[in-house]
Amino acid sequence: VMGEFVSLSDFFPLNVIEGLYTNYTKDGPEPIEYGLPVPPVRGGVYVMGADLGQSKDPTEVIVWRVDCDPVQAVFIDTRKGGGWEGGKQFVKFAHTLYTPIWTAVDATGGGGHIAEQLMTELDGIIPFVFSYTSKPLILTALQYAAQRRKFVFPFGQQTQGLINQMSFYRTDDKGLTQDKVMALALVNHAYERWGATNQMHTEIFEDLAFIDVKRGGQEIYGTDTFGPGTLFHFDRSSGMYLPDGYTDGDMEDDEWYF
Repeated sequence: VMGEFVSLSDFFPLNVIEGLYTNYTKDGPEPIEYGLPVPPVRGGVYVMGADLGQSKDPTEVIVWRVDCDPVQAVFIDTRKGGGWEGGKQFVKFAHTLYTPIWTAVDATGGGGHIAEQLMTELDGIIPFVFSYTSKPLILTALQYAAQRRKFVFPFGQQTQGLINQMSFYRTDDKGLTQDKVMALALVNHAYERWGATNQMHTEIFEDLAFIDVKRGGQEIYGTDTFGPGTLFHFDRSSGMYLPDGYTDGDMEDDEWYF
């Protein structure tokens, strides 16, 4: 409108969308530009999301490389036609190419039996059914990830459709074209599963100034090694911070630390 980009979305503000394909340097903002798809890298860790389509609706597949910060979209593609079987083969093709740790697949309606087949044929398949309760949750998680710029993608012809759908997406999405947004929500769902099962996640919240430890370790008994969550206190007699149990001093006079 009047030569300016406009977002009609009440879910993804324009500045949030722009931040996903923009690098902010000392010389000013620059669009992120690299070719898609990015070939798989040995040692790279990938997750995938697939929104299955039947005959008229396309199958959308998005792959993220997650062992980098921010997470990088390396594959964004669409296949039309071929029915459920065509969508299934497209998912298998992308899975074979990147060997993702987790793949979240739309298992809603007729896609349910395809997701079941993929679970028996591929590793790491997460079937996801979009319902009136689950859909708001997975989309809110995507909204949070976008606001925190946890992922980026290049600005170009291959991502213009995704940018358009995000720009017009609304919570009341009846009648909206949303396949790409759903695939984005699914790959973020797979990313969250990877984060919950394969790494210790810590995050410092600037407004609250505390550390959220979602996965902590335990003390390794019989050694001098202590994991996250070990309790330390200040021993006034020695002037040292000692793990719990290493002193018989007066605890009321000591100060406790994590």
